Amino acid sequence: MFSPTVRSIRNAALQEVIGLQCSPQAQVDELEIDDPAGLTEGDEDIFYELQELEEAYNLYSSATFPLKLVLFLPVDPPHLAPNDPGSILYALVPNDPETQHVMYRMRGLQSLLPQVRSVDCAHPGLVAQRDDLLSTISFEMNQMLSELWKEKELQRTMSISTSAQGIRRVGAGQKPISRYTSSLVTSAMILTAVVHTIMGVARNHCNFVLAALRALITMTSKQLESNVTSHIRQQLNDIPMTLPTVLHRLNLSPEFDIYVCCPDCSTLYPSLGKGELSTPAFCNARDLDGGECKAPLSKTHTRGARVWHKPISRYSHMRFETWITELLQRPGIEDMMESTRPNPRPGTATTDVWDAPYMHNFLKSADPTFMSPSGDDLSLVMMLHFDFFNPFTNKTSGKVRSIGCFFMVCLNLPADVRYNASNAYLVSMVPGPREVKAEHLHAFIKPIVDDMLELYSPGILISRTHKYPRGRRVRAAIGIKSMDIPAARGTGGFASHGHTCLCHLCNAKRTTIDRSNLSTFQLRNIDAHRQIVDMWLGASSLTERQKVFDTYGVRYVDWLRFPWWNPFESIVVGPMHWSKNVLDKHLRKNMNWTWDLPAGIPDNRPNRIDPITTLEYNWGTCAFLSLNEEEFKKSKLTASLVRYLCRQRGIFEAGLSRERLIDDLNSWVNKANSISMRRAHNIISQGGQVTDFALERCGELFPGLSVSLASAQYHASRPSATITSVARECGKNELIQLCEQLGLPGSGPKSELVQRLLAHYENVRIPHMPDVDVSGKKAKTYSFLGNEVLTEVKADMTRTLLPSWLKTPPLNFATASHGKLQAEEYKSLAFVSFTITLVRLWGRPNTALDFCARLENFLHLMIAVRILAFQSITESDIVAFELHYMRYIEQIKVLYPSCSIVPVHHLGLHIPHFLRLLGPSTRYSESTCEQFIGMFQNISTNFKFGDLEFTLHREFIMAARLKGMLEQRSFSDSLEEFGDVVKSFMQQHVPSQSNYRWETARSRERVSESSPIYRLLLAWSTAHGTPILSQNLFSCTNMRLGNVVKEPLPGRIENIVEDPSAQDSTGNPRIILIIRPFSPLSSHDSVHDPYLSNPIIGRSGAQIARLFYNSSSNNVDLVEPGDLISHVAVCQYVDSGACNQNPNRPLAQECIVVLSLDLKHERYN
Repeated sequence: MFSPTVRSIRNAALQEVIGLQCSPQAQVDELEIDDPAGLTEGDEDIFYELQELEEAYNLYSSATFPLKLVLFLPVDPPHLAPNDPGSILYALVPNDPETQHVMYRMRGLQSLLPQVRSVDCAHPGLVAQRDDLLSTISFEMNQMLSELWKEKELQRTMSISTSAQGIRRVGAGQKPISRYTSSLVTSAMILTAVVHTIMGVARNHCNFVLAALRALITMTSKQLESNVTSHIRQQLNDIPMTLPTVLHRLNLSPEFDIYVCCPDCSTLYPSLGKGELSTPAFCNARDLDGGECKAPLSKTHTRGARVWHKPISRYSHMRFETWITELLQRPGIEDMMESTRPNPRPGTATTDVWDAPYMHNFLKSADPTFMSPSGDDLSLVMMLHFDFFNPFTNKTSGKVRSIGCFFMVCLNLPADVRYNASNAYLVSMVPGPREVKAEHLHAFIKPIVDDMLELYSPGILISRTHKYPRGRRVRAAIGIKSMDIPAARGTGGFASHGHTCLCHLCNAKRTTIDRSNLSTFQLRNIDAHRQIVDMWLGASSLTERQKVFDTYGVRYVDWLRFPWWNPFESIVVGPMHWSKNVLDKHLRKNMNWTWDLPAGIPDNRPNRIDPITTLEYNWGTCAFLSLNEEEFKKSKLTASLVRYLCRQRGIFEAGLSRERLIDDLNSWVNKANSISMRRAHNIISQGGQVTDFALERCGELFPGLSVSLASAQYHASRPSATITSVARECGKNELIQLCEQLGLPGSGPKSELVQRLLAHYENVRIPHMPDVDVSGKKAKTYSFLGNEVLTEVKADMTRTLLPSWLKTPPLNFATASHGKLQAEEYKSLAFVSFTITLVRLWGRPNTALDFCARLENFLHLMIAVRILAFQSITESDIVAFELHYMRYIEQIKVLYPSCSIVPVHHLGLHIPHFLRLLGPSTRYSESTCEQFIGMFQNISTNFKFGDLEFTLHREFIMAARLKGMLEQRSFSDSLEEFGDVVKSFMQQHVPSQSNYRWETARSRERVSESSPIYRLLLAWSTAHGTPILSQNLFSCTNMRLGNVVKEPLPGRIENIVEDPSAQDSTGNPRIILIIRPFSPLSSHDSVHDPYLSNPIIGRSGAQIARLFYNSSSNNVDLVEPGDLISHVAVCQYVDSGACNQNPNRPLAQECIVVLSLDLKHERYN
């Protein structure tokens, strides 16, 4: 009668209780009843009753659960008793899915015991069967309780071990969706979650969506058979009725630490939540001088008789443990994290930060065990991003509103999934409506540092992960900070780039900003930095603290609590913003792109300075010729006069300070490597003294005029001169001498002398120097990137085909109607559009030298920025960056003397350091944060500061969790057809890269064996020794991997063929791409190729662009997706100097420009 399961347990019970060894032949009891028909009517009823009880037992017994997934409370309940095995059930974590499985099985078995005992029978066979079933149930219950006790003791031992190390145990959180939930119920919940988190539908409206779904399903079920209707009705009961229930069951709602934030000083106060405040009505924070803030923290709201207080500003912070516990529940995440370890490979291409020296040496001195965790420990290295953004779009004008966000990404994840929104950690939201002052940012950083310090040491023990059901220790550390310049300075404790100390990496100041040799600066170090910070902390007043900051540009920030923190290695120069800013400065300022001016060579005159009179010029020239170096530094020459003297001598002065220009004038005639120049001018000796020649020359130019007398002439002749100002700047002897020269009485006190001189010059017009503009700023007449050039660029853009991953730049660029360009749009313009057009226009042999020089300068910058977009990098690439960028910097001072050197130019000198330290900049770019910020603008809010920050934080986390859930192949496949629909929609709105296989769009008809394509594939398989393709071939309209889409286009991919029955090396369906390349130029035409002959991008340079005929070659290449090297940009080439009817046309056929977009493979040798 008994099933094999019952017999197995029965035999185990007999062996344990009485030591009976049951042989296979003895497994059938001699008392077992084979045919119930031979029993009496009463015994037959009892037989079938026992059979029903056994079936119930089999049902409960089949409800298995993984014992290692069962969680116990960290503290034993008071009624837990070792002598009462059943009390172990009170120690289970309530509401946990595995607890529910345990309770279901245990309570089911418990309910069977009294039913079996109540069976009254006299037949020996039935008695034996009842007793065997009773002993079997009792044994299984005892065995189950025993195993639970063992598991509890094991977890207790682990807990004691971690507690001894000071490691806190963290719950695994709720597991999303029970495995018993049907695909229909799950799909309904997913649809509602998508409607809310992605489409921005309000919560109360989502309740309508749920009700409508239930009604539609009910209507459909009524049209089906009764047994199907019954099944659907059972599932209807499982569909939630409200959105909060959906979010809870899907585990989408995150937990936050909420703080009330002072709107003035940004002091944080923990909030009790639910609208109640644990804070005072006014901020009681005090500054260093003892002054109290007293800013109101809340507003009073009334509705009828109800009165409540609501915070003016709130700061939401999600702890690291909340993010990581949810992430580690996903299948495969831990395997990917464990696969990344420091792997330096000197002499080879670096493809990630893990191949670079920084990660190899990270924390070696502070904690050598961190990067080599023992046992099952998991050590994570995070990259931090921060930025302010306008939640109401990105306009260039109008009222500016800003809120901030801290993001982290886990560097342990592979690069192809590292920056997916589903894996992002949105740490906190800094409240608006204005950007927080840099000195107040530390208030928002402190909770993050408090959290991460525990994560670093000793770490936390997550009670359950997908790979380690009994839990594992997790540690984490912030290794890299990547953000734009203002954010990096503010959060790093450094002054802004407008400070005198403009660089956070070296001692560069505004007076030395134009120096292009990094060796002339002293790099900062962490020891000296901490000493300055200690000075700032040790200041006794705000005034003293401000003096320290004004001098050194440094203040304290909580990151310094990390023992490993070194801002000069961890705070990188953000490559995305640097590229955008340097391209914007060059195209918009230096080359002056504008649609309002004609294209041509501008007069390139320097920026306007204040008018210089002849008397002022005499003073400056006399001082320059008569004073030694130290005396000249102490002279009080006006800034305009100093700039005028520099311009006369061809010294670059745009944007530089007066003090710096004084030094440049001194060094102009005293360069150690310019002996011929010093002899030619013979003004300053090697010892810094004025030569006899200079004094003689000064006497010839200005007979009888000394420096002090020339100064008196200038100050007395100024239209704005007063008695006080002239008396302060001039001595009495000079005033007497000047009066005598002008025929005025030289007697009397100083004030009378000044009055006589002022009265004399009042009616005297002093002429200005002839080459100084005194009428105002002269309107520009031409621009290098004027209307005609921009029109050509725009026309080429319309003729250019770009790959889908490269952002298409707007056609109305350089106009106020478009507003700001994004970083990727600038890169597209520089890499493709301007390169194609400017080389075509300015790369011809007969082009004016002014245009050729500007083209060369632009291409040097373009190559430098292009190297920053590489996916892998070598030492030769870094050397190439240094070479091209150095030439660019040196040339712009000559080509654009009126354009100043700005901090972004200086920061470019530090970029090679980070390329060598961290690898390709695409692996630590701040562009990730910008992509996430773009997602914020699609989230619906109430547009009220104080609320919208929290809404953005919550909705982003829910969307990320939902995306991560759908990226799990096992989960999305369980949704059947709905899974494909929702994944496609989510990819459009929450884009992500993928580490999965290519997905194809196949045609319905197979490739015929008689078709040329099949014969071509067959010949290729035979020639390359690859497996013969089957007859089950399909032609594809496109293939997609994340955001990368490939589709047939002439000259590139002629056809895409998939063989579902075959597999490639990765186990995925085999895909073959049939490529028919463009025809190369003949040897006669190739000499007229301006791209190939260009020394920077052509044959002798980077080799990234050349012309091809606009026709396909007869040769066909067959490759697999993994064999593709890069995409290309293709533009129809317009030869403006020839036409079809011209027999002297340089090119024989219509041509196209093909520009390589290979940003992955080694290029420079």
